[in-house]
Amino acid sequence: MSKIRKNLKARSGVDLTPMVDVIFLLIIFFLSSFSLSKNRAYKVTLPNAEAASKVEKNLPVLTLKKNGTFSYQNETIEEADLEDFLISQIVDKENANLVIAGDKDIAYQRIIDVMSLSKKVGINQVSLKVDVERDAEE
Repeated sequence: MSKIRKNLKARSGVDLTPMVDVIFLLIIFFLSSFSLSKNRAYKVTLPNAEAASKVEKNLPVLTLKKNGTFSYQNETIEEADLEDFLISQIVDKENANLVIAGDKDIAYQRIIDVMSLSKKVGINQVSLKVDVERDAEE
């Protein structure tokens, strides 16, 4: 009889296992949703424009940094590998479009070279990403 009472006393607490499971699920959910949010790993100062049209949010963005290097989704790309990269990552997709986010201080010829290469490998549409200037009154 004393064994039964000892077991009852040992089990009389609140079981925290389900709460810990829920907390881990919430942590996993928030970490995964955070990584899917807009992620710009490299700081690029975009050129300004008075007016610009909006493009789809899910288009791939190739970033040209101030020092002349390329990046795509946190991955640095060497200039020699750019053509193969564009073919493997973008042209093979169903809708081959590309957005170029070039730093405002980068040479204009570099952007034209990337646009030309993009058209050469079969990218349907190339867009340039800019910051739209807002009036001070707005």
